[in-house]
Amino acid sequence: MEKTDDYYLRAVVAILSSKWTLPVLYGLRDGTKRYHEVNKVVPDMTQKVLTDMLHKLERHGFVERVAHPTVPPKVEYTLTDLGDSFLGALVPVVDWTKDHLHEVHKAQEMYDSNGLS
Repeated sequence: MEKTDDYYLRAVVAILSSKWTLPVLYGLRDGTKRYHEVNKVVPDMTQKVLTDMLHKLERHGFVERVAHPTVPPKVEYTLTDLGDSFLGALVPVVDWTKDHLHEVHKAQEMYDSNGLS
């Protein structure tokens, strides 16, 4: 059976279902980061949520985790080729958002002021 676009749209939504997925991926765009550096990029998420998100992204093949045998432990996170290719598709969406978010907000305000919500 041939898969439709709907199948792929649902698959990407399932991968990106957390509100933290995109900010964490985007935060790794400049290269390898240690845990606390990732946490600085997305400072309003808890350590547990960040840890879970990094594990999820590693499971999806978007992030590679390297633990160095040092004291204290040193763990680094890097985008994989798969994660980097996804980020390449994400950057135009971020650019579109920068250009058009004000229009979206204006449409929302108009909708809400018309009592349609």
